[in-house]
Amino acid sequence: MARITLSEKLIISFMLLSMGAIGIVGMYSYISASKAQMTRTYDQLASVRYLKRKEVEAFYRDRVREVQVIASEAFPTGLKNCSVATLEDHKSLLTTISTIQQFNAIYNNIFILCNKEVIAFQAKDKQWSNHPETEDQLSLDSIMHLPDARKGIFISDLIQKTTDNRWVQYIIVDVKKNNGPGYFSIAAELRSTAVDSLMADRSPMNGLGNSGEAYLVGKDRLLRSSSRFIQKALFHIQIDTSTSRLAFTGSDGTYLMNDYRGIKVLGSFAQLRPPCPDWAVIAEIDMKEAMVPIYSIRNNVIFITVFIAVIVFFATWWLSRKISKPVILLQKAAQELGKGKLGTQVNVKTNDEIGELAQSFNLMSEQLKQKEKELQDERAMRMRAAFDGQDMERQRLSRELHDGLGQSLIAQKLRLESISPEEPGKIKYSLEELKTGSDQLVEEVRRISNALMPAQLTQFGLKAALSNHCDEVSTYSNVEVTFDPVGDFEFINKKTKTYLFRIVQEALNNIVKHSSATAAKVEITQTKENIFLSISDNGKGFNIEEVSLGNGLNNMRERTSLLNGTFSIQSQPGSGATIEIQIPLK
Repeated sequence: MARITLSEKLIISFMLLSMGAIGIVGMYSYISASKAQMTRTYDQLASVRYLKRKEVEAFYRDRVREVQVIASEAFPTGLKNCSVATLEDHKSLLTTISTIQQFNAIYNNIFILCNKEVIAFQAKDKQWSNHPETEDQLSLDSIMHLPDARKGIFISDLIQKTTDNRWVQYIIVDVKKNNGPGYFSIAAELRSTAVDSLMADRSPMNGLGNSGEAYLVGKDRLLRSSSRFIQKALFHIQIDTSTSRLAFTGSDGTYLMNDYRGIKVLGSFAQLRPPCPDWAVIAEIDMKEAMVPIYSIRNNVIFITVFIAVIVFFATWWLSRKISKPVILLQKAAQELGKGKLGTQVNVKTNDEIGELAQSFNLMSEQLKQKEKELQDERAMRMRAAFDGQDMERQRLSRELHDGLGQSLIAQKLRLESISPEEPGKIKYSLEELKTGSDQLVEEVRRISNALMPAQLTQFGLKAALSNHCDEVSTYSNVEVTFDPVGDFEFINKKTKTYLFRIVQEALNNIVKHSSATAAKVEITQTKENIFLSISDNGKGFNIEEVSLGNGLNNMRERTSLLNGTFSIQSQPGSGATIEIQIPLK
C-alpha cells in the first residue's frame, strides 16, 4: 500500500473542502435529472404499451366481428343444411368473405363445425371442402373439447402445426346450440404473423429507440410474439420475472429489472382484455439507452470537478511545502530506525498533529527496543532449553549404557574369566551362560537403539512405533500403558511422525519418573484435517499454577509449536494429569 505524505493529505483535505459544495450540487442535479428522465421514460413506455394493447385488442375485436358476420351470412335463420354443395351455392357468403380486407394475410382457413363433421374453406383456393387436413381436424377436435370452446366466442392460444411448423390461432363463434350433445360453430384459423406484425415495429420513432421492444407473453411466461434480439423466440423464451406474474393479476405498472436477456431495462406491462387471449403486453427499453442524457450530465459534472481539482492542487501545494519540514525530520529518524538503531528519538515539540506523530514515533522506537530485548531473552531461553535437552538425553543414554549394557558386559567378562581348562565339565555350562548373556546384550542394544530412533517408525509407521514403545514402557516399568489409535496415519510426513513420537516418549518418561502412576493411556486420532493426541495417567497430579514446568514439558510444547499445533495440560493434585495436543495436517 502506497504511503500518503502529509502534503498529499493537505491537498486532499483542501480539495474535498473546496469541491464539496460543487459535488453536492452536481450530485443533486444528477439525481434529480435521473428521476425526471426515468419518469419520462416510464410515461413513454406506458404510452407505447397502451397503444400496443389497444391495437391488439382492436385486432381481435375486428376478427371476432368478421367471423360473426360470416356466421350470420352463412346461416341467417339457423343451421338447416350443412354441406359443401349448399355452401358453394351461397354466393353472398363468398362475397362477404371476399370483402374482408387482407383476408389471405390474416386467415388460413374458415371451418364450419357441424357436430363431428368439419367443412373447410381454404383462403388461398377459396373453395369449400369436407375433407380438411388431418392435423386441422385433430386441432379443432382438441379445441372444441375445452370447457370454454362453446361459450359464444372463444379465442384459442397459439398452436404449432407439425407439417410446416407454422403457428396458428383459432377464433370460434357458436352459431347454434342444440339441446343434444352436438355443436354447430364457425372456426377461423388465424396466421400468427398477423398479430405479430402489430408488435414488430422497429422504427426508432416508435418510442422504443434502438434497444426497446414490445412483446406479448402468455400466462405460462412464454413469448407469444417474436423477439427483436433472439431468433425463433416464440414459445421458447421464458419471461420468468415478478412483473410477468404481476401482469396476470389484472393490474398494470412499470418496473426496473433485468429482462429475459439478463440486461437491465425499464418496462411497462398490462394484461389484454377480453375477448383477447389471456396474454399480457410488455414494453421495454434498455436502461443504458434511456439514460443517455443523464450520462452527459454526469460527464459534465466530472469535467468541472477535475478542473477545480487542478486549481486547488496548485494552491495547496505551496502551503503543504511549508508544513512538511517537521515531517522530514520524522522521515530521517525512521530511516535510522530501519538501519537497526532502535531507540532513535526525534525532537519535534508542537501542539498539532505533527507533534502527536512525533510522540507516537518516539514511543514506537522505545517499544521496538524493548521488544528486541525480549526476543533476545526468549532466544537465549530456547537455546538453553535445547542444550539442557541434549544434556539430559546424553545423561539418560549414559545411564542406560552404564546400568544396563555396561553391567551386562562386566557379567560376560566374569563368566569368561571363570572358565577353567582344568574343569572340562563346567565349560559347556559356562558357554550356555555366555550365549544367554549375549542374547541379553543384543536385546539391550536394540532397546537403547529404539529409544533413540525406533526402527518401527521408519519401517512400519507411527502406529507401530507408538504401540511398541507403550509395550516396552509397560514391560520395564510399573506403569501399565494402554494405546488406543484411530486412523491409518499413512500420509503423515516424517517430521510430524518423529515429533509426535518424541512427545509421547517424553510424556511417558515423565509419568514413569514423577507421577507415581500405575496406569497411563495414549490416545491418537487422525481426521481429514487434524491429528489429536491425548496422554493421561492416574498419578498424583500437581497444581499447574504452583509448579513450574520442567524441560520435558517445555520440549513437548516447543515441538507442538513447530508443527503449528496447540498444546494444553490439565492436572489437579490427586487426580492425575492429561496432555492434549492438536496438530493440523495442512
